[in-house]
Amino acid sequence: MAGDSASANIVHNTGIRSGEETPKGIEFPGLIMVHPYFWGNEPLPSETTKPERRSMAENIWLAPNLRTTGCANPLIYPAMDPRLSSLAFSRILIYTAEKDIFRHRGWYYKEC
Repeated sequence: MAGDSASANIVHNTGIRSGEETPKGIEFPGLIMVHPYFWGNEPLPSETTKPERRSMAENIWLAPNLRTTGCANPLIYPAMDPRLSSLAFSRILIYTAEKDIFRHRGWYYKEC
């Protein structure tokens, strides 16, 4: 299963649901996420602290999600998801671009 940007988030969340619900007859050998759109309220140590860059990323998320808890929502910040251990994949490949402002979250995902 693969996805890029926001689709990578969808793939991640589908993987969690697959691990919890175990659909019959459907198996995926792994997960590929290309430039995942992961973010959080607090910057990681290696992430940008520039307010204009952070607010751009946050506003893109908040615009269609007016009732969200902010960027600490597990849909955009998987490390906050208590169901992360349910992920159905044993193999995960994450691509991040050198100048992508979301790259640090992709690297952080690997550590979770």
